[in-house]
Amino acid sequence: MADIYFDVDVALAEVPVNKVPLVDDTDFKTIEGAVAYDAAGMALRWHFVTTAGAYTVTSVTPTTAGVHDWTDQGDSGVYTIEIPASGGTINNDSEGFGWFTGVATGILPWCSPTYGFRASGLNDALIDGAYSTTRGLAGTALPNAAADAAGGLPISDAGGLDMDNLPTLTRDKVTQRTTLRGTVAGSATTTSITTSAMSPATTAADQVKGRIVVFDHDTTTAALRGQATDITASSASATPTLTVTALTTAPASGDTFTIV
Repeated sequence: MADIYFDVDVALAEVPVNKVPLVDDTDFKTIEGAVAYDAAGMALRWHFVTTAGAYTVTSVTPTTAGVHDWTDQGDSGVYTIEIPASGGTINNDSEGFGWFTGVATGILPWCSPTYGFRASGLNDALIDGAYSTTRGLAGTALPNAAADAAGGLPISDAGGLDMDNLPTLTRDKVTQRTTLRGTVAGSATTTSITTSAMSPATTAADQVKGRIVVFDHDTTTAALRGQATDITASSASATPTLTVTALTTAPASGDTFTIV
């Protein structure tokens, strides 16, 4: 995990070259607060690993008024360097992870934080963007309201909500208390509808006489979609034969309908 993330493909003016203050190599505690860019024995190296695992090490010469300008951050013993987007010995032009190591005369070897370089949109979403208690990360497509609240995402209190099948489920819930659902068997004609299923099942002759058969909008036979006719008689069976005023087309096995 990187210590600090930067936007890739942009010039970076001040990237720390050391994570903790540079210290003297004789007493191991005196902070070196005035190390020049061209200090004696300066050896600065940039280590970079791509997201594909390719590892490189590049020697970097600090500059002043150049492409890798060295900056003394006060007396803190911390120093920064410029990394351009292009034109330098090292450039901020690839996604991946990088860090500096270095040494200079009279100074203990040092190491920088590990830096992550990624698309600016990721930093915008994960670091720079605002956070919403209802939407989470800014810029998402989630509604700006709590789930199950007005304007929020629907939830299933009991579980098992099938959003893809919601229109069918809604239709069935609305109609099941006053209507019957049926499926056509294979020997129907324009005036006689044999059934292979009826819900709820019927038991008496002419139980649904006088009611209306309406074929589903997505029934198998295209010419019957939405077509309606009245029932003039029905047989005494759990899967009755319905005698109807003539339809324009004979139903096929598997056609579905509602009796209203």
